[in-house]
Amino acid sequence: MLQSLSLRRELLRAVLALLFLIPAALQAEPYRLPRDLDTPALKGLEAMYRLEFEQAEEAFRKMDSLQSAHPSGPLFLAGLYWWRRSQNFDILERDRSLEDAFWSAAREAVERAKQPDKWGGSSAERHFYEGMAYGLMGRWHMVHYRWMRAYYWGSKGRRRLKKAVKGDPEIYDAYLGLGIFDYYAGTLPSILKIPALLFVRGDKEKGLREAETTLQKGRYNPVEARLFLINVHNENERKPQEAMKLVDALMESDRGNLFFRLFKIITLSYLKNWEGLLKEGADFLKIAGMQPQGAIRDQLPLVHLYMGNSAIALRQPERAVQILTEGIEKAADPRKGWVGYCLLRRGQAYDILGEREKALEDYGRVLQRKPFWYEDRDAKKGLKKPYAHDEVLRLIEASATQ
Repeated sequence: MLQSLSLRRELLRAVLALLFLIPAALQAEPYRLPRDLDTPALKGLEAMYRLEFEQAEEAFRKMDSLQSAHPSGPLFLAGLYWWRRSQNFDILERDRSLEDAFWSAAREAVERAKQPDKWGGSSAERHFYEGMAYGLMGRWHMVHYRWMRAYYWGSKGRRRLKKAVKGDPEIYDAYLGLGIFDYYAGTLPSILKIPALLFVRGDKEKGLREAETTLQKGRYNPVEARLFLINVHNENERKPQEAMKLVDALMESDRGNLFFRLFKIITLSYLKNWEGLLKEGADFLKIAGMQPQGAIRDQLPLVHLYMGNSAIALRQPERAVQILTEGIEKAADPRKGWVGYCLLRRGQAYDILGEREKALEDYGRVLQRKPFWYEDRDAKKGLKKPYAHDEVLRLIEASATQ
């Protein structure tokens, strides 16, 4: 009798699953923090992705005050400090106060994670928090172009995260860290052509699937997963149409988030939709100009650069000069690498216009700065010979497909 009832229950569950088309893997709830930490965590993440850093830090510190033994407080703070640094990765000078704050928080997260008896965590949770902290350490080195150290900490984080999902496959936020490592370990060695990195083994297709798992099922990292996928579809996979689908969903999730709109401008460049980019860029600058001073203003030189590129592509060099001049003169921080690129591109626009003296002046200013990427190489070339429109266009299009 009992076996018959048990069999009927199992059959009923199977029928219900078929009727409602609910795959078994999706019936489970994703891992979440304790109730008192969950709300400030989500609130802080929303503020962080709006580049409202003070509000984000307040929320994450509240988490720490509520449960001072839990590793989530310092982990989220370390993530915030990494996020702040990544928004200005084109400023080569080190921000010692931010760097010290990051390492202090990341190490504290690791130390707390190692003592799960103090915060009631499982073995899988312990590995999750350790893995996420080590992964952030790797990403910190990555944004500073320290590839070997990035690989060391990233691989250490990956080992912990693999243990986490083995112990609890429903910690869906852990899959993003695995995906980032697997993707870049499968692409960076060949891109950088550094012999010491040739032993690195990764699987970029697996990395994409893992990031997609966090995007679809995670609780705290879906936005980060979407941003990661947008970047790789644009920069590495050369699939800007796929990136734009992700951008549309990102903007729909928070219509008032101006930072999310920046990814639409970037993706329009990869699509070579120059008219659409100019319109979107003008709207972006108008809205940004109405907002109080904030971190979004650090990104304005990049918007001006993309718009200047678009104007040159449309054979409007005069318009490009005007746009790029605004990017140079109104930059919140003139040290930003994108300001150097605005100078380079303006010099090339002057060359197209036949204003050689002005072009030479801009190339000289580029060479007075610490180079961020390849702007010094192109400026030296401009000193020797004027740029023509077609050559500049090739440079613009190459930068959107590398």
